[in-house]
Amino acid sequence: MLRYLDHHSGPDSGRNNIVSVTNTFKIEGPNGTHTCYVSHVGGPSMAQLIRTAWQVAGSRQLRGALTQRLAKQLTEAKRPSPSFGTDSWSLDEVYRQLGDPRQEEVFSASGEAPGIHAPKYLVQPTSFSKLEPKHFSQDMVLIDLGEAFLAASPPRKGEGTPNKHASPELPLAKQASMWSENRAFGCTMFEMRSGFPLFESWLGNDSHVLEQIVRTLGKPPESLCAAFEKRGTAVTNVKGAGRYSLVDQVSEVGAEDEPPLRGEAPTRPWMEAPDTRPSSEEVRCLAGLL
Repeated sequence: MLRYLDHHSGPDSGRNNIVSVTNTFKIEGPNGTHTCYVSHVGGPSMAQLIRTAWQVAGSRQLRGALTQRLAKQLTEAKRPSPSFGTDSWSLDEVYRQLGDPRQEEVFSASGEAPGIHAPKYLVQPTSFSKLEPKHFSQDMVLIDLGEAFLAASPPRKGEGTPNKHASPELPLAKQASMWSENRAFGCTMFEMRSGFPLFESWLGNDSHVLEQIVRTLGKPPESLCAAFEKRGTAVTNVKGAGRYSLVDQVSEVGAEDEPPLRGEAPTRPWMEAPDTRPSSEEVRCLAGLL
């Protein structure tokens, strides 16, 4: 997909918001040949920004203006990973800002030697929790193209979309399309703005998501009713079906924010202040997108 974009992207296609591979190299080992890709430094994932390990209370909403900025970039690039400016950093500066790499030895559950096929050591992922906010560019980079497809040739099975972002036809009929992609985009925007998913998938069970969809949107079209019933999701018996609308859910963003705890780190500049509610115009636009 990256090769396709490199050859078919125009100057205004949003290509700058998609990760670029700057180099590749191969490693030969007992498991075969592994191709490694080198790209520019990105930043924390959107999930890391919203669900910060150091924050247990307060707002989890991205600022409205920032959400709109990222939404526009994501639309042009079409999962976000905010980037930051580190091109001029020396290796010592990288370690000073992000910490020294932490390596751990590999052990087997049985206590025996791991064997030649196991890695020699593990490296802990980078934590951005202590990085100074001034280094963030407030731009996004699309890094995961594993489920990308061309609009004219969607895959027969859209199994790569997370359950919480999937439209009903994906788990029921395995029908991926630009419409299902637009739905996933809208759910991503809601999660960025609110700090929590529109529909939650408990233990990876898509039936829970389907029931929540019915509770929010009401009874599905007749073409999908039989598929709902076959999956055990009784569309006619879901309590409160269609009563808790999308407008209601968007309007209540920020309503349950708790005040920051004493001694807790201050709210990051890209987050809304606690109890900040979206404007009526934002409610209308986001609910319409969903």
